[in-house]
Amino acid sequence: MYTRHTRNAPGDFYVEDGCCTSCEIPFAEAPGHFEYAADGHCFVCKQPSTPEEADLMVSAAWASEVSCIRYAGNDPEILKKFIAVKEQGLCDVLQQKTEPEAPQDMPERKAGPRKVWWAVWRR
Repeated sequence: MYTRHTRNAPGDFYVEDGCCTSCEIPFAEAPGHFEYAADGHCFVCKQPSTPEEADLMVSAAWASEVSCIRYAGNDPEILKKFIAVKEQGLCDVLQQKTEPEAPQDMPERKAGPRKVWWAVWRR
């Protein structure tokens, strides 16, 4: 679904590949957790190891201008924090649950005679 930048540290938080705009926001919100690659793309260099650090990462994801920082984990407390700031779209697990499923047995639509829009509009 989303491609992680190759330099991200293993773990649940990641920066989407090709998404970074070098905005500096992650560095201000979660110092010590982000670095720049040689090409100028940021990545997660350190995963959070305490609840306080996880809060900083959620804050960085929330403050990011282009939604590049994502969460792929399923920790209920962290998910609640994303929901509280109305950023559940940044959570891979929550996004999968909220996307509508395509109907499996959709009846085939039969094309009828076309009506031009002005014929319908005049009625």
